[in-house]
Amino acid sequence: MKLPWKRAPLVAWRQPSSLLVALFAGLVLAFVASAAVLHVSSVRTGAVDHNVSRFCPHLRGPAVELVPARFDGSVAAASMAAESAAEHGFDGVVTGLYTGVLMLEFGESAGRAKLAYRDGLTEQVTVSRGGGTDGLWIPESLAELTGADLGDRPRHPGLGELPPVTAVYQDLERTGDGYWCSEEKLVVPGPMDSEWQSAAPVFVPDRDVLASFQPPPAVVDELEVQWEDTSHATFTTTLRFPVDAPTTPEEAAALHDRSRAVVDDLSAELAPEAFVSRGVYLDRSLQLADESSRTVTLAVLPLTVVSLLVGLAGMAAVAVQWLQRRTGEARLLWTHGVSPLAIGTRALLELGVPVLVGSAAGLGLATLARGLYAPSLVLRDGVLVDAGLAVGVLAAASLGVLVATVAVRAHQLFQAVPRERSRAVSRLRLVPWELATGALAVWSGLRLAEGALTVESGEVLPRVDPVALAFPLLVVVTIAGLTARGLGWTLVRSHRLSSWRRPAFQFGVRRLAASGGTAVGVTALALLAVGVLAVGGGVVGAQRDAFDAKSGVLVGAESAVDVGNTTVNAGQAVPASIADRSTLVGRSTTSIADPPREVTVLVVEPDTFHRGGWLGDRRVASAVDEAMSALREAEAARGSGDTAVPAVRVSGAPRGEQLRAGSGLVLSTVGEVAGFPGVTSPTYVVARDTVPSGFRVNTWTVLSGLPAAEVIDGIQAAGGWTIQSVERTTALDGLPFLTMQWTFGFITVLGTVLAVLAITSLLLAIEVRRRQNALSGALSLRMGVRLRTLVSSYLVELGTIGGLAALVGAAVGWGAAQLAASQLDPAPRLVPAPAAPVPVLFLSVLLVATLAVVGAATWLAVRAVRTARVGELIRE
Repeated sequence: MKLPWKRAPLVAWRQPSSLLVALFAGLVLAFVASAAVLHVSSVRTGAVDHNVSRFCPHLRGPAVELVPARFDGSVAAASMAAESAAEHGFDGVVTGLYTGVLMLEFGESAGRAKLAYRDGLTEQVTVSRGGGTDGLWIPESLAELTGADLGDRPRHPGLGELPPVTAVYQDLERTGDGYWCSEEKLVVPGPMDSEWQSAAPVFVPDRDVLASFQPPPAVVDELEVQWEDTSHATFTTTLRFPVDAPTTPEEAAALHDRSRAVVDDLSAELAPEAFVSRGVYLDRSLQLADESSRTVTLAVLPLTVVSLLVGLAGMAAVAVQWLQRRTGEARLLWTHGVSPLAIGTRALLELGVPVLVGSAAGLGLATLARGLYAPSLVLRDGVLVDAGLAVGVLAAASLGVLVATVAVRAHQLFQAVPRERSRAVSRLRLVPWELATGALAVWSGLRLAEGALTVESGEVLPRVDPVALAFPLLVVVTIAGLTARGLGWTLVRSHRLSSWRRPAFQFGVRRLAASGGTAVGVTALALLAVGVLAVGGGVVGAQRDAFDAKSGVLVGAESAVDVGNTTVNAGQAVPASIADRSTLVGRSTTSIADPPREVTVLVVEPDTFHRGGWLGDRRVASAVDEAMSALREAEAARGSGDTAVPAVRVSGAPRGEQLRAGSGLVLSTVGEVAGFPGVTSPTYVVARDTVPSGFRVNTWTVLSGLPAAEVIDGIQAAGGWTIQSVERTTALDGLPFLTMQWTFGFITVLGTVLAVLAITSLLLAIEVRRRQNALSGALSLRMGVRLRTLVSSYLVELGTIGGLAALVGAAVGWGAAQLAASQLDPAPRLVPAPAAPVPVLFLSVLLVATLAVVGAATWLAVRAVRTARVGELIRE
């Protein structure tokens, strides 16, 4: 017999729904597989991007600083560095030379300064006056102190008369970025440094000019032998190697190797004692990137494997559906001697092309849509090949499952002798599978409670326990199964319902019961999709909010600027220009006698703290309100003879009414809060007005909602001086939180895939039942049922599925995310603990999407009824 295998692909077009299902199954499987590969690969890239973005640009490559040496030695070291840089692919080296602090005389006035040179400095300072490069550039602070101006020639006892002043520039400030960020400790005086430790630099723009007034090497050597001061003739040398930021881990690793080679070259040429520091900062970045990738892979891999196995089971369902539609033809072929394997090959010929096309489309979709789920858009070399191989293997497995399922099922239908199912198997089928998932959820929850995040020795980023990670998903799966099972039982018993006074409701319920299996399956899938999306979005939001909250508590505000006691005493710490969004706090570390313990005393101004203190988290804001109210009430009730200072204890500080804290301070606790902005250790918060005058405050800090630069400018404009500053956005490393976000971000991708599957399944189910629904609906209209009633009945039917899935899925998903989020804390030493935010946006989108899907499905069903030709449907 000549078998018509050649025409099998064309025959498949007679039933386009089967082709669409096969194509969609292949697309979903390929998308999940390739998205997992791209996601895990991009985690390392995202981690490298995050770490490198925190670097000073001049510290991306080798970072070398040499001990003070003679000018000729510094020049020789710079020459060696330039040769090594050229050999290992760097564009060049930026050399900086800095003397010690010198006393420069300008006539009768004198001031302290450093002589300094750095390649390209003329373009990196703001010149106020002048600009010639054949002399000295002095800072405005030195010009104001000494009265020096253009043309003046300073003197130094060891150097004699120096070149004239040819420019006055604005003093440099600490910015943490840009050209000077690697040199800040050398060019920006530290406010806490002694007068001979640091000073503003006097720049010599031309290195030849600097060389012209240097003492001969022999003179310097003689001074060193005699233990004389050589700070004017020796230079601290910095060697920086500017390079563009690497965009992939491979580029970062290559840059690391080149940087290490430069450091090794210099180490071989110079004595070990010649170095102040030498190293490659990318070492740590690459290590953290590997840890982040390992953590995400460990968490994502089991979920991906389970998803793919479920997808292959779905492919088997596609094969069974194909055989059900081809049962007559398959039986005829079998009677003519065609083997079950050949029938499976027939299924492959019909559905293989759609599966392969869907697989290719899934790979393309995952690649194009990676901006929606991947931590980085930059692809490392070869990752698309890896994704393609994964999709190819999965496509081959899908086709194998397709053939094997059809062959086995055909053998069971046509060749196998029917056997009675054993009693044990029959009883086993009565056991709900939700018991198994529920037991797994309990086990997973116990693991979660014991600690889902662990940090291995020598590592910074936490590793995720995959079993604990699965807890919220197992909860969603279990509830989805129970809800679907309950819906199925309800539909089985729905024939007892009699509600003909509401015909739309009665029609909708009966139609739902008639397709009970499909309704239960679509409901379970939709509920699972909504729940997984809620879990992923809830944990991601919890991690994002936790980073903001913890960094806010760590710093105490958007920015914190330390100021000196003289600035506070002069009333210049919080000038009017920043007062609306700033407050002043003091901090001292002291000891209490009973029980003996070291604590911190935080001095605040209750009336102004809300202006600058960080209140971005509801729990923190509530704690601040509670603490400030307690301090105000206690201060109002305090008698004139009371010596104890009312205090609110934070972070487990001891309770007591007469706690002696030194310097004449006696504390009486009047309240307790779990956390407070700027507090990370046992602390007592007290009001400034109640602190005795003899108590010494170690550090005064301006907390502000403004950027640190704006706060510093305001304080300096008022005549005050600042010590150091920190901003909330950079105080805490966000990589551990990003790692958790990347992990659950992929879970959100899986939820999106499930949502698309659920929507498609619903629409396909309507299409499969199109003839049946069209005939019954058309006959109902002819029997007098109004169109409005028919539309309402479809809304009841489809709204039950969509509404049940949306409501239960969102509630269960958010609840499971809330339970899991508090245990997934990358920084447990800081409060508050992560908490899933109320998903207002998610619920809004879910409501709109549910209404849109139910409305579209209802429109399709009603349209089929209104366009139906009853006579043709009856004849069919």
